Amino acid sequence: MKKNDDSKTCVAESNEQLIASGDYNRISPTAKLIAYTRQFSDIPFAKEIANITNSQEVLQKLITGSDQKSITEQLHFFSIFAESRYKSTMSTIKRFNIKQVLEFASGLSFRGPIMSDDIDSYVETDLPGIMDIKFDIISKIPEIKKQLEKGNVFFHTANALVYEEIEKTLIHFNPNMHIGIVHEGLLMYLTMKEKEIMAQNCRKLLDKFGGVWITPDLRTKVEMEKLNKYPSGIENIKVLTGRDFNKNCFESDEEIVEFYYNLGFDAKYVPQVDGSYEITCSKNLNIPTEFLNELLPKFRIWTLLLR
Repeated sequence: MKKNDDSKTCVAESNEQLIASGDYNRISPTAKLIAYTRQFSDIPFAKEIANITNSQEVLQKLITGSDQKSITEQLHFFSIFAESRYKSTMSTIKRFNIKQVLEFASGLSFRGPIMSDDIDSYVETDLPGIMDIKFDIISKIPEIKKQLEKGNVFFHTANALVYEEIEKTLIHFNPNMHIGIVHEGLLMYLTMKEKEIMAQNCRKLLDKFGGVWITPDLRTKVEMEKLNKYPSGIENIKVLTGRDFNKNCFESDEEIVEFYYNLGFDAKYVPQVDGSYEITCSKNLNIPTEFLNELLPKFRIWTLLLR
């Protein structure tokens, strides 16, 4: 395990800059919400992480409703959502045969240790407060420590909009090998201007290494309207973070493709569920089959390649 504290998250002067380190407390509960819902899957370490972070307290604050049926449906939704995007991101990394990965806003996923047998180098990045939680978790889960003994997983404090911070992570990558840039749950918080800044940073990385940018985060307003069938949880997150998900969405798939084309990328999507994995929370939570079948087709994973 290698921790790097030399890069500090920049507190932005612009109102359009990414969440700064001082605002960490507004965002960290969402990472804990996802950590709570992942425990119902078969994702490694998920149950231990949920317990260590006291994530159930966050669940009770963010998942609210007028009756138990509403609360249960929201738990089912977020559990499917979290497991599907996690596994589809990992599946896509493998599909592109990526052996070097840079993950932005990695939260409490610990995908690096989980993939340590399959990759040459994995760098997890996030804001300082989240990184402190990650290292507390590592100190309490021996199995994660053991995975880190391989020496190919690294942790950096870095802001996805500050290239100077990102650049400090690149010492862990072979310049003659492609990289995969991944993140889940980040772009929904970013304004269009922030999305542009991040895309410019990703272009610099792919210009240098080659590879692919992988994310389940690109959504249209129509998609968000479909998800608003479960409004209270999403609205609570919006209030907590101060970020308007609907405003930060694109009008259409065509707008997504054009936006990133103008920034130098070819953007394409496929369904998240590709047959390579099972959504195990459906069994553990006794989620009705019709609920699962209605929800899964709404989830997609995007890949962006330099054009």
